Amino acid sequence: FVKADEAGLWIKSKHQLASSKDFGKDLTSVEKAHLKTSTLLKEVESYESELTNLLADGIAKINELGGDSSFSEAIQTRNQSISNGYTNMKSAASLRLKSIQ
Repeated sequence: FVKADEAGLWIKSKHQLASSKDFGKDLTSVEKAHLKTSTLLKEVESYESELTNLLADGIAKINELGGDSSFSEAIQTRNQSISNGYTNMKSAASLRLKSIQ
């Protein structure tokens, strides 16, 4: 669960920037916001393979346990939460970048 906890915290911290409504008040601050958001999207996209591996490890563990334990349910719940959080954060970052442009 340590890697899953780290992934959840990473997603939460990136979601804060991705969902920010502060686009800047002048050209310089708008350009900085654009650069930060572009950088965020690149970071998010580069993290995707690591996240995919983490989720696959969870599924493998569920299969190993036979899927009939409370531990399996906890892994499934955690996988779903991480996957949904990542998807929401990535969508928010994409929307933010489009809004700035």
